[in-house]
Amino acid sequence: MKVLKNKRGFTLVETVVALALILIISASSLTLISSANNATQRALYNAQAQNFVSDVVTVYRRAESRQEFDDALTDGILAPLPKGYEYDIHIEGTTLTVEVINDNQKTVAKATYVRGGELS
Repeated sequence: MKVLKNKRGFTLVETVVALALILIISASSLTLISSANNATQRALYNAQAQNFVSDVVTVYRRAESRQEFDDALTDGILAPLPKGYEYDIHIEGTTLTVEVINDNQKTVAKATYVRGGELS
């Protein structure tokens, strides 16, 4: 191959290879950032679900009647759950069970509390 003394700069092949490498590195970086962001968001949602469960147990512990407990739940004093998350509350005798299910139908937070006396 003959080297040209007066030609400066890069050849077309060198430029295309460099651009291809930049594209591959950029795409990999964006995928990594997106994945980390999704994991962080999911952890935040799960923490909100755990706080919700804790708040429901606290309301149950402080309520003096079933009506007071139900009123407290419907008064909006509890922080809302993330979009797509649902909760289920069961009271059987003196036992309260709260469960939060995410949008993939997986349990992300659950608590059971047994009260000393009957909540009527």
